[in-house]
Amino acid sequence: MIISKKYKYIFISHQCSGGTAISNELIAKYKGEKIYHKHCNFPSIILNQEIKNWNTYTVFAVIRNPLDKAYSQYNKIKLNANNQFTDKSFFYENGGVVTNKMRKLYSAVQNINSFEEYLGYRYNFMPYDDNVSINSKYITSFIRFEYLAKDFLKILKMLNIENVRELPLVNKTEKIDSLENVNTDNINKHFLPYLNKNKRFFNNNTAKAIPKLSKLYFNIYSYFREKKVISMDQKYIREKRGLSHK
Repeated sequence: MIISKKYKYIFISHQCSGGTAISNELIAKYKGEKIYHKHCNFPSIILNQEIKNWNTYTVFAVIRNPLDKAYSQYNKIKLNANNQFTDKSFFYENGGVVTNKMRKLYSAVQNINSFEEYLGYRYNFMPYDDNVSINSKYITSFIRFEYLAKDFLKILKMLNIENVRELPLVNKTEKIDSLENVNTDNINKHFLPYLNKNKRFFNNNTAKAIPKLSKLYFNIYSYFREKKVISMDQKYIREKRGLSHK
């Protein structure tokens, strides 16, 4: 998470959504400072009461289509981006942020042969959700991932900050397999409940087709997931983890 007390903004960095590029640029050129850890969620601002007047800040984040985000996550795991799943300096027990659970997922994914197989393995029993669901009610403005540089300029203009250069892009993920091979029915099964919950960002018109039981199950899962993620955020803050995470 990045904050600027001078320009009164807070940037929430969601995983696999261009957050590194935006965070680096805010720190380098627009008076941004790291607060808590890289992918910390907004409730930590409220819980820790470090920013007393947080409701006077512009809170923004990058929003990415969940299918594309899951595809990026699959590639990062499959290809072991930055060696984070095998380099012990990244491991949780050594002060990093890669937990044993994440390393077990990495090991399992090495035996998976396609993105669609990965979706079935990871989301058949636990529906897709991410931290957008946690931060949605606090986000006042957002950048669409597919227009990252263009929308970043719009945010700067809204904040009355003069742009100094084109946004450098970093951490571009290598790709394997293809999104074209994914069955549409499987896409709907895994992602529609999430799209429905966060419809303010996605202009989703098919959410009404979600079975009531599926929607209920997702809402229950999302509620408990949020509690767990916020608890983990607080643990990371206490232990000062992830501040150097690039």
